[in-house]
Amino acid sequence: MEWHECDTSNHELGLKVAKDVASRHNVVGAFSWTDLELSFVARINQALSLPGLTPEAVKIIRSKFLTRQAVSEVEDVSPQYFKISSLDELYTAMETLGYPAVVKPTGGNGSKGIFILKSEKELESAISNLRSLVSAGNDPIFNSHGDEFIVEQYVQGQEVSVEVLVHRGVVDIIGITDKSTTTPFPFESQHIFPSAASDKAKLDVQRKIVAIVQAVGCDNCTLHIEGKIENDKFTLIEINGRPGGGYITTHLVPRSTGVDHVANIIRVAIGQVPELRPLREGSYAGIRYLFAEKEGQFSGLTGYDQAILDTGGWITL
Repeated sequence: MEWHECDTSNHELGLKVAKDVASRHNVVGAFSWTDLELSFVARINQALSLPGLTPEAVKIIRSKFLTRQAVSEVEDVSPQYFKISSLDELYTAMETLGYPAVVKPTGGNGSKGIFILKSEKELESAISNLRSLVSAGNDPIFNSHGDEFIVEQYVQGQEVSVEVLVHRGVVDIIGITDKSTTTPFPFESQHIFPSAASDKAKLDVQRKIVAIVQAVGCDNCTLHIEGKIENDKFTLIEINGRPGGGYITTHLVPRSTGVDHVANIIRVAIGQVPELRPLREGSYAGIRYLFAEKEGQFSGLTGYDQAILDTGGWITL
């Protein structure tokens, strides 16, 4: 095993390191746990002829606008949207969209810079805050998109994420996670796997996810696709070309199904077929984040021992 520290935003230097490693080892795959390194890993895949996401696919899924364009032929999966870069363009877009709406950077991640617009008086402050957020040096995730934002109709419904594995053109849905978020900023506060969605809704998710993945051109990869379900219909929010965070990948999926999701992510990254047969059924797993209601020093948590007893030991803090 070798470890090499390098700046993954410097693709040429990083590729030099990757090629050096490949000259001495049989490199069979590469993948990224985060959005920031997706482009770098795609360049490695291309340079070393590895399975996995291509630079073309990453360009699409790392841009919320290009994603919307790519899936435009998938029926009933996207809200109406506009790409904007100025306050005037936002005013013009809102004449068509109406309120409420959502405006965010096209290249954002991790719920950064998401503003829910409820009235015209909020437009100027939203653009001002977005420009400050994406300014050079604040966060490298925004460096390749600049002052490019997307505004779209606000989507109602239960927020969900869909864990997806793609291998040799086959799209497998591992499961759907129900999510809860905070207000006014949508920070994820709870995940429950699997979703309580109806069978009809799950069929709609299945049909649309397959079409979405084919439209954006992803293969031999894992995807964390976010959306909402209302009236048994799935609407796409965004596509992430990485495993799901918030312990979904590492804890919720394996504890609910008995399937080693991390191992399957590695399998598809090297062009192998994942092992998907569940070892248990009818089990749920969840996580909830606790937020301090005021400033102070954390001094302890009560009721933890009883909670362990009540859940038969299936609780972790």
